[in-house]
Amino acid sequence: MRALVLAARDIENPRRAGGDITMWEVARRLAARGDEVVMLCSSFPGAPKHVKREGFDVFRLGGLFTTAIRAGLRYRLEWRRRTDVVIEEALGGLRIPYTATAYADVPVVSFWYQTHRVIFEHQFGPVTGWALSKVERLLAALHRGAYLLTCSQASKEALLAMGFASDWVEVYYPGPSPTLLAMADRPSHLPREPIIVMLGKIRRYKSFDQGIPILRRLKEWVPEARLVIAGRQEDTLYERRMETLAKRLNVAESVSFAHDLSEEEKGDLLRRARVHLICSPVEGFGLTAIEANLFGTPVVASDGVAPEAVEDGITGFRVPFADIEGYAKAIRRVFGDDALFQRLSSSSIRHARGFSWDTAAKTILAVIDRAARTA
Repeated sequence: MRALVLAARDIENPRRAGGDITMWEVARRLAARGDEVVMLCSSFPGAPKHVKREGFDVFRLGGLFTTAIRAGLRYRLEWRRRTDVVIEEALGGLRIPYTATAYADVPVVSFWYQTHRVIFEHQFGPVTGWALSKVERLLAALHRGAYLLTCSQASKEALLAMGFASDWVEVYYPGPSPTLLAMADRPSHLPREPIIVMLGKIRRYKSFDQGIPILRRLKEWVPEARLVIAGRQEDTLYERRMETLAKRLNVAESVSFAHDLSEEEKGDLLRRARVHLICSPVEGFGLTAIEANLFGTPVVASDGVAPEAVEDGITGFRVPFADIEGYAKAIRRVFGDDALFQRLSSSSIRHARGFSWDTAAKTILAVIDRAARTA
């Protein structure tokens, strides 16, 4: 089989995100079983235009706002007759979508992690969010003939509500990276600290700012509590606003930012933290919850995170989105009750061990093979 993989960024790009890791896992596993794979993606400063990695070719075409156009042209001119299936990420990050279904004359498999209306509204405001949600509806119409992969039952139901047929949407569950798995297998004597960690790409729609009033409320019960906001820095204005909010609420000395952590640094932070907090209004899955659980760290998450990622009362607690008091009380329980923490921690490790890319790949590759057979 000959597969063309359309990704936002490759694994060597310092700005890579979760969706990019997914596309890389797919490409390298296809190549490992003997398929012919080409990946098209955006470039980054100092990157060569063409490299061969893990048995497949990677072509870096341009910036995030030009790569989609160039990929379409390259497909028509160069790869049209050398491709059996196209694999793309439908929406993700601040980039122009590939919309391979508009020009590819072979089957398309599209990763669609969640519907984006709520994300658009929280990231860009109600007016722009409304307009972008209409664009998503147009993209959905373009993808009616594509095979879709999504990463939770809730996301599948949302896609079905947009008009997709159930037989064309398959659910898979992503897993933690091999680096984190190896770290979790090693014994550690790092003590737990009164740290709440919020982990992920630091974007407005993920509602990292809610962690600050949550911390202020928690400190009424646990004065030594601290908040670490860790992830890829993208919006310095948003971070400055959070710093201002922390000063106004008199918790600035207990709030810190940790940017661009390596997998090893991320693992160490999760191992030391008492709680991982996720305040996003919606997540397609919530892989950082699984990463935290891998190190025995319970998760307090909004009800926008997939139930498969956070099991209420078992691996942490689920709280209605934006319920500051509810978040603070849930975290207080984990901070203040060692027996509860140990129970949640043990359950978290067992839960996290149930997710792996090997398992996810079986579902993903089965869908890709199904699509290729219809070419």
